[in-house]
Amino acid sequence: VIPSFVLEELRHIADSSDSLKRNRGRRGLDILNKIQNELEIPVEIVEKDFEELSEVDTKLLKLAQVMSGSVITNDYNLNKVAEFQRV
Repeated sequence: VIPSFVLEELRHIADSSDSLKRNRGRRGLDILNKIQNELEIPVEIVEKDFEELSEVDTKLLKLAQVMSGSVITNDYNLNKVAEFQRV
């Protein structure tokens, strides 16, 4: 499950004027495309959003809680917050 707000954040980062951010955003989009097109994993893009929340990480944790799901990330801080919130 890939939330649409994550895709939007990656698009925003990929359009950054900062080359480091731009490269990270493009790499993220490339990885999602690879998951969707090359792996035998069904991918669902979810339009659910939490307008009252402003940060993508917070929205992602909330969505995982609502869906009784897990968050897969290499973001150290997000991983620690998810662990603390038992997501």
